[in-house]
Amino acid sequence: MATHRKKVKLDGDDFCPRSARDSNGSRTVMSLLDISARCVGEYIPFEMVERHFKPRIPEPVQKRIVYWSFPRSIDQVAIYSTLANDNSGRCIPFQHGLELLETDCVKDVLQIGFNLTGSVVDNVNYSRSTNLEMINVFGNQSVITQRVSMSFDRCTITSVTCSCSTMDMLWCAHVVALAVYRIRYPDKIELRLPISETLLDMNREQLQKFALHLIAEYHIDVLPTAQKLADELLGSNEAAINTTNGAPDPTAGAAVGDDHDWFLDVNQVESRVKNFLSRGIYYRSNQELLSMFSKIEELQKAADSNGPRMLTIITEQLLVDSRLKQWMTQHMPMAQKCRQIWDRLSKLWVGVALNPNASAENIQKWKFMLNEWSLRDYCPKEFDEYRVLPHTTDNTDSEDDDNSFLYERNRLNRIRDDRSAVTLSSSRSIFDSAIEACSLDWDDKFLQGIITGDSKPLINLVDEYNQSLGCNISVWRENLCIAASRVQSLKIHGNIDGALRLAVAIVYGMKEKFKRPKRKHDDGNLDEKCNDNWIGHPLNPVDTIFDILIEASTVTVTSYNNENSVICSCRSLRDCPVNTYLCSHTSKDIKHVRAPNSDNESYLALAYEFALFALSLQRWMPRNSNAQELMKKQEEALISRLRSIDLDSILKTVLRNHVWMLLNDDFPSLLSSYIDRNCVAMHSFAYYLFNSLIDVDQELAFQVGFRSVRLPLDMRRDGNWADQEIEWYIAPHIENSQYKLAGTMLQASQSLPDKLLGVLQAVINHMQSVKYLFKLAKDAMALALCPSNARNVGCGSKRDEDMLNCSFKVGLQVCRLTLHQTSNPKRTDMVRWLVACAVDVGIEALRTLMELWRSLFTPSEATSVLVLTILSTSTLNQLQLCRLREMELVSYARRLALECAREEPQSCCLNALKICRKDLNDFNEAFEIVVTNFNIIPLIELFAIARFFDSCEVYRAYRVALLAMRRVNLAHNQETHYIVSDVYWACSLAHSIGKPELTKMIQFVIKGVHCAPVLADILRRCATPAPSVCIVGGNGQKLISYKIEPLNLLLEAAINCYINTTHERLAHISPRQYSDFISFLCKARDTFLLAENGELQFQQHLIRLKSLYKGKKKLMALVMSQFGEFLKF
Repeated sequence: MATHRKKVKLDGDDFCPRSARDSNGSRTVMSLLDISARCVGEYIPFEMVERHFKPRIPEPVQKRIVYWSFPRSIDQVAIYSTLANDNSGRCIPFQHGLELLETDCVKDVLQIGFNLTGSVVDNVNYSRSTNLEMINVFGNQSVITQRVSMSFDRCTITSVTCSCSTMDMLWCAHVVALAVYRIRYPDKIELRLPISETLLDMNREQLQKFALHLIAEYHIDVLPTAQKLADELLGSNEAAINTTNGAPDPTAGAAVGDDHDWFLDVNQVESRVKNFLSRGIYYRSNQELLSMFSKIEELQKAADSNGPRMLTIITEQLLVDSRLKQWMTQHMPMAQKCRQIWDRLSKLWVGVALNPNASAENIQKWKFMLNEWSLRDYCPKEFDEYRVLPHTTDNTDSEDDDNSFLYERNRLNRIRDDRSAVTLSSSRSIFDSAIEACSLDWDDKFLQGIITGDSKPLINLVDEYNQSLGCNISVWRENLCIAASRVQSLKIHGNIDGALRLAVAIVYGMKEKFKRPKRKHDDGNLDEKCNDNWIGHPLNPVDTIFDILIEASTVTVTSYNNENSVICSCRSLRDCPVNTYLCSHTSKDIKHVRAPNSDNESYLALAYEFALFALSLQRWMPRNSNAQELMKKQEEALISRLRSIDLDSILKTVLRNHVWMLLNDDFPSLLSSYIDRNCVAMHSFAYYLFNSLIDVDQELAFQVGFRSVRLPLDMRRDGNWADQEIEWYIAPHIENSQYKLAGTMLQASQSLPDKLLGVLQAVINHMQSVKYLFKLAKDAMALALCPSNARNVGCGSKRDEDMLNCSFKVGLQVCRLTLHQTSNPKRTDMVRWLVACAVDVGIEALRTLMELWRSLFTPSEATSVLVLTILSTSTLNQLQLCRLREMELVSYARRLALECAREEPQSCCLNALKICRKDLNDFNEAFEIVVTNFNIIPLIELFAIARFFDSCEVYRAYRVALLAMRRVNLAHNQETHYIVSDVYWACSLAHSIGKPELTKMIQFVIKGVHCAPVLADILRRCATPAPSVCIVGGNGQKLISYKIEPLNLLLEAAINCYINTTHERLAHISPRQYSDFISFLCKARDTFLLAENGELQFQQHLIRLKSLYKGKKKLMALVMSQFGEFLKF
């Protein structure tokens, strides 16, 4: 609320002219001259008056007309000097101007005709003037005097000037001070006739003196202009100044055709908008522009023509915003803050176009202008996002927040990249609603009767619509968006009562439409379906109707006595002994105020029922992401407002009756037995209904919950939203709302087994978001382990078995749905949680998991999580089974592990061996599975299995290591490959067993390893005797000879690998690699020298290199420098 409305009384006797009172302050009868002059001064241009009085208007008449031509109320002054919706507490011009007036800072006020001038003394801390007439310094405080001038006509101030340097759209405080001074103290001001009248009384000599003294006083400023005018007057008779009758007089009244709008600094309005556009988008960046929109609404309410004018200026500036072209050419959605600005702009233009007091000429002018704007190349669309058709091949999993974000990001990437598939989601421009509003009229007699409250048209209207509501209730049947726009327009333009009457008629029209009995020829009630969404419309018609009805029920709290405050507890208003009853509200008090000519209903009850209808109606999911987001926000906002109202008995009755209508399929609602797959889900609204009804009518609450948990026709198939006719951009919000509803129902059904079973069935049938199913399962587990009857005293040992079983069954559904989602990062947590939950439930749950494991787990999960958990000591201790049942469970688990190993040996064999270790038969069977499937088991897994055997059965370890070595294939440059350490270990194992085993192992090493350094390392490792075959001599261990098998074969393979690798490296060598190559040759030399003729072989190798690569002179020079001794003959 504006500051001036808090501190200043704008209307009342204090601001009536003093001439209307006598010296005692009592009212006096105005003279006929004043009465007529008051009317003339307010409505008739002064030029028209002059035409009727020849040769001159009498001086007393002139003075009274001039006297009454100045505005008589400070309301408009406040509008032009106050920020709209400003709660910042800062010093605004209007408030500061009143302070200046009250501290007697207004001086030397003079009114000459239709011009008012004066001086205002101000503190320099507020004013930053560069054109000061006078500066006085009193101590440390500087005071300035500003010169103010304003012109006025027909009770409007048409222009203002001030010597201060304040550059703002609002009038400065000095203008406010002078204007309010004139309104409050008109008789204290010296009043003079227009200067032209004064000049008529002068003779030639006086006129000459007047002109010369004026020039002498301001010769620097006016002397050139005076000489120019003199030259024109004395020059040609055809000059314009000589052919025009009379001369301009700034103090005279306006001409007949002149506008007399209140002064608005157009340049400052443009500057503000340009400043907003130049700053870009940041936090609260659009607040200034939204404040200007509120100022426009304030002007419209005051019937000020500057409202549309200011809106036109803002629109023109916004349409040249360079970002519009950028967003459209790059196929990007508009920024959210800018979208908010344009939506507000569209709604304002609808209000302007629907102004009931606007002339046909103005409406046609606005329509032409709106049409011209809508045809511009970069005019925003009603929903301006570009989109592509859904890609049905996408298999995006949106079970997690991150995945949902990736899905949205990928969609936007498709929009940017696939230019050929881009299509506009909407062809309607942002101005189309306003253009359509220009074609509407207010001529309908029934509509006028509703607005004015005329009973005669209302009775005819009831007859025409064949009402059967039992009393003369006015109804209005029209498209809600149009009807709500009428209400908004009436409200904006000051007709609050008419807007309220029309809103009530609209609500009754809606009630009559949906509550009338169905007829056979009502083919689906096409007009009642969701073709035109009430919620999600850019004009937000539901909020418009709801707002005005709530405002009629809202009172500002000052103080109330407890004994006088009555809380309504009656079933209906007919039973109440008084007219109004106080209901509690979070921030304001709302009363049940009976609506006139209603069926004994209050505005609050009508607002509440209207909101319920709006939220209940089936509505299509829009094809556009911005439209879907707008629908979501409007729905959440409306539900939040309903939640803030405490329900008394009247509203509870309204709620119950409405819900029964929904369940009975009285009209196409979101609770109907059948809803189209492209309709919006109602989980958010159902969540509100369930919470509101659970303490009132438990059975009814659960009926609502069971029917509303569903998604429309289970639209989401195989975890993919993209296969729908319409892409659901707000799918994460829908899933979250569904989870909240299901969780609330789950908590309410505790200790109610039949309801719990129904909730479980609904959840399994209709919830397909694994993220929220998993959360729901964990919520149920928490409820089971800490039941409601134990929460007040802390969680004890008693638990809710029914809820625990429910948690387990939901967990089963989670694992079913995620079985084939290998990329799901939460899958491991889900599997572990389900197994832990089964342990808590008992042995039967574990048996269920083992029997159904194929539909719940992968073989790897079954062995690594399920079986290992069952066989753990902690699990067996927790189950507290008898010896026989424990042995049966363990045996079952081992058989399951073997089954998994047969089905997926590549990941289950190692776990199967560990699990079957204590049973020889099962252990042997697991080993045979490894041997049979060694060719599909990953190498790293095979080596891990071999290492597992090394701790218990060395020969089986050797056998598996040998099988693994058969599959090893290391290239010449894979010296750091992860499998190298396993190759070293396998050779060491074979070496420790015996020479035949080592010989066989080396055969596979030579075949599979082509990396010379690795072969050399194996050669040196095997040259050292193993502990089991040490040759003990006088000085200890001796090296095994490289001349005998199998080391001679390994040495030969290593030398050949070095030769081949040398050529491989030289084929693609660069100067940066020369030093590494020399180091490589040093290692090769060391290996060559282990052979009997190694020196000769290395010499020949160098000679071949020198011959083949003689073009690499620098490299060969380095080789000769390092190994020159080998080339000496």
